[in-house]
Parts: sequence; C-alpha cells; structure tokens
Amino acid sequence: MPLWLLLIPYAIFLLVFLAFSSVDVLNAWRFRSGLFSASFLIVVFLAGTAFILLSTYVLLSPIDWLQNIGVSIGSAATL
Repeated sequence: MPLWLLLIPYAIFLLVFLAFSSVDVLNAWRFRSGLFSASFLIVVFLAGTAFILLSTYVLLSPIDWLQNIGVSIGSAATL
C-alpha cells in the first residue's frame, strides 16, 4: 500500500474545512455591522488557518509519499 493513500482523508478534510470556513468568513464579513473587532477576528481566523496549513506543509513535505508500507491483518507472532 503506498503511503500517499493516507493523504486522501486529509484532502477530504481540507475540502470540507475550506467549504465551511469560506461560508463562515463570508457570513462574518457580511454581517459584521462595521465593527473593528469583527474584522479583526476574521483576520485572526484567517491567519490561524494559514499558520496551521503552512505548518502541516512544512511537517509533511520531507516525507517520501511514494514509499510502500506493509499492512498486515492480525498478529504475525504465534504464542
């Protein structure tokens, strides 16, 4: 089993997160009622999201995703 298959659930999570967060940011921007604190919180949310995405890229980029991993079902050791 190639290691890159583990990225599929992560990609699905990112797509769902992107959909929900874009709706969240658009609604927050639309209904912010001109308050500076609301605009500030939108910027903080987007900066935190960018930080998390950049951190995961930095941590996951050195991994060789084409490497095969062995998957065994059950225990290979006998008692």
